[in-house]
Amino acid sequence: MDNGNDRDEPRRRTLSEATTAAREAGRLVRDINDRIGRWQAESVRLATTAERLRRSGRSDPGLVEAIDVLAALVEGQRRNFAATLQTLPGSVVQHSRVRDTERALRMVLERLQAARGETGTAATALRAQQGAADGWHTTQGRNGDPAARPPIVGAGGSAGGTRHGVLDAGGGEPGGAGADAGSQRPAAEARRDGGAGEEAIEPPPRLC
Repeated sequence: MDNGNDRDEPRRRTLSEATTAAREAGRLVRDINDRIGRWQAESVRLATTAERLRRSGRSDPGLVEAIDVLAALVEGQRRNFAATLQTLPGSVVQHSRVRDTERALRMVLERLQAARGETGTAATALRAQQGAADGWHTTQGRNGDPAARPPIVGAGGSAGGTRHGVLDAGGGEPGGAGADAGSQRPAAEARRDGGAGEEAIEPPPRLC
């Protein structure tokens, strides 16, 4: 019986060490995992917003700041956690709970870094759009808007015989140089001459 107990002693010792390491690892990561859960949710929200801004070509300085602040918190936690692990036994450091926590911290950081890259892409796209718009306004300021330019009017008529985009049959604007000058005599002049196309009638002599 004693020999059997001696043979089981190493196994019991191993189980005891594994149980102790598991408990120690659980205590170590409990609070950190609570924070990681909140950070994961926030990082997903920020990444989704950054992707939406990139697709729309817009930029948001507030989003960039929020990503940077959260990334600094997560990176600080990762470094503190790594420093703590250096003081613990290998059985605790190698425990799956500890490894899962390290992996979760890395995943949050990678997601935030990708979101930060999306904000840079959005800012670049916005600058390109603004540059294109500035170039368009500069061109319009130099050359003018062709659609808004007034027609070049010649003597007595509009260019090409147009008036508000309608071509006059006489090749010019009605009443302009392309029309018959004789047919445009003022009515007062016609009346003064006794009517257009008629001879002037002299009044009868006065009788004394």
